[in-house]
Amino acid sequence: TACPGQVQERVRHFVSRDAMDIEGLGPKQINSLLGAGLIKDIPDLYRIDKEQLLTVERMGEKTADNILKAIEISKGRPLINLVHALGIPHVGLETAELLVREFGSLRRMGETEEVELLAIAGIGPTVGKAIREYFNSQSNQIILKELEDAGVSSEKTETLDETSAQGKLWGKRVVITGTLDGFTRNEAERAVKSLGGDVGNSVTLTTDFLVVGAEPGTKLNRARQLGIEILTEADFIMLLR
Repeated sequence: TACPGQVQERVRHFVSRDAMDIEGLGPKQINSLLGAGLIKDIPDLYRIDKEQLLTVERMGEKTADNILKAIEISKGRPLINLVHALGIPHVGLETAELLVREFGSLRRMGETEEVELLAIAGIGPTVGKAIREYFNSQSNQIILKELEDAGVSSEKTETLDETSAQGKLWGKRVVITGTLDGFTRNEAERAVKSLGGDVGNSVTLTTDFLVVGAEPGTKLNRARQLGIEILTEADFIMLLR
């Protein structure tokens, strides 16, 4: 895990859009930070300061300020993003969501036995073993402790009460087509699920809403034919609020 190539890929994955979404830290910037010894692993991102960033080639003050702001914002990302960002083998966003729903915190995940993991629908032996091995690793335990000390949220903050206003999409089926400006597809789907809704891949009679972004596909025509309610991205945002 200390191999420079592995560290590089680990940091790249951690800052990526579907993970902690730290804007401004692309592969070139990460390579420069690692090459200059300014960071040695993921937790160092939360210790870096403006003066250090300005030593990076072609790094201006405005860019440095934006990166520091993005790093600070990332501390409050949903736990699902953090679990995915850690790079646990075989754990993508879907499995991360299963773990967060079941345990609610990194601490509880770390204390869970493999047999308990295997009791979760959607987690098989390979994934369960990978999760347990990740949390058993001393080097990973150090990373998790340092992230917590840096103020990165390690507990689930969003809650779903099926009978409350937070669950206002409970029982509703939403389909998304086209490209949204303010959300990745995964972010939009998680937003729907956080309010109790279900996300479909195709438009059918059971679809309640079709969210339409730029360059929509054939789903739009299908929704019109079936009389499904069509939402623009602005409508979608209002629905979520």
